[in-house]
Amino acid sequence: MAKLVLRLLQAVGVIVAYLACPSHAQGIPPGYPAKPLRMLLGVSPGSGLDQITRVVSMKLAERWGRPVIVDNRVGGSGAIALEVIGRAAPDGYTFYSGATQIIGAWPLRQISFDPRKALAPVVHMYSSTYILVVNPSLPVRSMQELIAVAKSRPGALNYGSSGVGSAGHLSMEILNARVGMKMVHVPYKGVAISMLDLMSGQIQVLLSSVVSILPHVKSGRVRAVAVAQLKRSRVLPVLPTVEESGIPALRGFEMGVFGGIYAPAGVSPAIQAKLHRDVSEIVQLPEVKEPYEASGGEIAPAHTIAQFRDKVRRQIAELDDFIRTSGIKVTRD
Repeated sequence: MAKLVLRLLQAVGVIVAYLACPSHAQGIPPGYPAKPLRMLLGVSPGSGLDQITRVVSMKLAERWGRPVIVDNRVGGSGAIALEVIGRAAPDGYTFYSGATQIIGAWPLRQISFDPRKALAPVVHMYSSTYILVVNPSLPVRSMQELIAVAKSRPGALNYGSSGVGSAGHLSMEILNARVGMKMVHVPYKGVAISMLDLMSGQIQVLLSSVVSILPHVKSGRVRAVAVAQLKRSRVLPVLPTVEESGIPALRGFEMGVFGGIYAPAGVSPAIQAKLHRDVSEIVQLPEVKEPYEASGGEIAPAHTIAQFRDKVRRQIAELDDFIRTSGIKVTRD
């Protein structure tokens, strides 16, 4: 009898020790990750977001000892990728890398679920200001000239974006509303395609991330008009800000994009914490941070998961308010 009791006590001791070990107590399955992981993207290869996501995924794979496959699901202004992550099992093997505007503008897309509830923001990776550029054949070199031409020819100028509800689309609609312009929106399935049409003259105006635009500005294939932040860009210091136009309606105008990695809402908090910790360290590595910031972007400063979620929540509230009052409708792109 004494031996039986001793065996039971030993068994209980093993169980208690197992429950107390960090991996189990925090909800990380033993041996995680045990297979390749997938990082979903709703943008085309070659975009600024795609570039930093691939670098981070490669570094994450080195740390975790498993491949991290970058899966570009382009289309529907990000709706296709969102649908995939929305159906993904919350097992910590599928994540989503994207801009907050994609999440916030979900009412403009034909999505079968509310991504604000289905996705959990995990780690803030980057931010990037927006630059307003035009086709060089358009006779404008300043915000004042662009507004004058657009108002004199209502509906004659087309502006591109990477899709309905994208940051570029919403930012241009806010700009139009502020100054009373009427440009026609032409949605594309990615900024790279819209840039090609801008350079060929199929569209005349584009507002997009400096990371995606900078090489084409430097080559002279597009003309930069203004930077959409309150201070001048360090990579284009001679370019005035939108606010510097002196137009009262544009006082305080600032548009950009920030984003990071999201997980299905049911993913273990411990796995989310692991992802947050490792990606936060990876983006600060010189070989990751320096090239991205040289291209005009900004690597996110140190933060907690809660701080990122608060930032996302505020951005979504602002987008909800604008979408509700602007009259923007769902369209296919």
